[in-house]
Amino acid sequence: MAKVKDTEFYDLLEVEPTATTEEIKKAFRKAAMKYHPDKNPGMEEKFKEVTIAHETLSDPEKRQFYDEHGKNGPNQQDMSEEDILSAMFGIPGRRRRGGKAQGKDTAVVFPVTLEDLYNGKVSTYKLDRTICCPDCQGKGTKNLAARVKCQACHGQGVRVQLRQMGFGFIQQVQAACDECGGDGEFIEDKDRCATCEGEKTLEEEKVLDVYVDKGMEHGQKLTFSGEADQLPGTTPGDVILVLKMEEHATFKRVRTDLFFSQKIKLVEALCGFSLHIKHLDGRTLVVNSKPGEIIKPGDTKVIASEGMPQYKNPFEKGRLFVQFEIEFPEPKDLTPDVTKALIQALPKVEAKVAPAEAEKVEFHTLDEEKAKIRAERNNLHPHAEGEEEEDEEGHNHHGHSHSHGHGHGHDEDEEEEEGGQQGVSCHPQ
Repeated sequence: MAKVKDTEFYDLLEVEPTATTEEIKKAFRKAAMKYHPDKNPGMEEKFKEVTIAHETLSDPEKRQFYDEHGKNGPNQQDMSEEDILSAMFGIPGRRRRGGKAQGKDTAVVFPVTLEDLYNGKVSTYKLDRTICCPDCQGKGTKNLAARVKCQACHGQGVRVQLRQMGFGFIQQVQAACDECGGDGEFIEDKDRCATCEGEKTLEEEKVLDVYVDKGMEHGQKLTFSGEADQLPGTTPGDVILVLKMEEHATFKRVRTDLFFSQKIKLVEALCGFSLHIKHLDGRTLVVNSKPGEIIKPGDTKVIASEGMPQYKNPFEKGRLFVQFEIEFPEPKDLTPDVTKALIQALPKVEAKVAPAEAEKVEFHTLDEEKAKIRAERNNLHPHAEGEEEEDEEGHNHHGHSHSHGHGHGHDEDEEEEEGGQQGVSCHPQ
């Protein structure tokens, strides 16, 4: 092996320039655990450096470029900007004459929990992918002289066919050559690679190390450069893991803020409470209401710096919003003695005097009103009971007209019932 120009990346991973790809990956896993910001705050820059070193040295083409030119690369007279971007970072510019085509990227969904995004997570992902046969380097044979160019497609692997479209139009279509199967060449059975049997590629299971940092979001992407399928004559594309956050049973996330819904009893809303919140990292937050404070239905309180950590700045956190729901007592709980005690304890209610011409009415529940409407309609149309049941569910609006004027009156009643306030109706006694 020729002497390398720069050993900085090797030194970061604590390996020799002669290290194998597996030794480099093993060293990176060790360094990543050592410098990961979640375990060692303040080591963010060091973690980035070892990550860049690993991405460069684990890719054969990037490693060769680094060994020959160093981290800063050659001057502008040696290579174009497109060459530098393509070699160092896998950024495809224009395809150079004689250069490799860029392979397709592989995007997959990677499920995470809200706890993972709050605490960070180190995990792995197993990927089934195609690789070029390591024994024949994707050639299909070790004897290159045994490869015979297909005469039907002239070694291109595709053939151009002309199709008559009618009205004098002809369509030109490219299709894989049916003589060589799209390979552009033939290899005799005796000369085929014993490992891949002349197929040029093999299937393998690749294990990727996945680092979910604190504060990452649903839909964020983790890119693994050059880890997609390898095909002869192409540069492998990237594997892209797209984070998909599972819905949480307790908390809802909006950017760096968390929302938490808490039910409290009416006595707590009026007289005070102590609230215990089990957080995403296992801590229990204790918050007490202020003396004399009354919580109303729908009230929202805020706890500062207890929301989600900021991505790449995990020591800064958003807010935790607590939204209150008030549980009122059941009617059976309000005995005459309790009611009397409440009247005495709560602020007095101003007595109201009704005018002499006032008319007394009473409340009915919405369910009682619906039952009354159904009963009246069934009396008018005893054979349409099934249809009326559908109509109550909103599935039988077919524009039926009723011969009885009273039927329209009930349609209006139902509209009022649906649009009425607080689900009650009034009837004179």
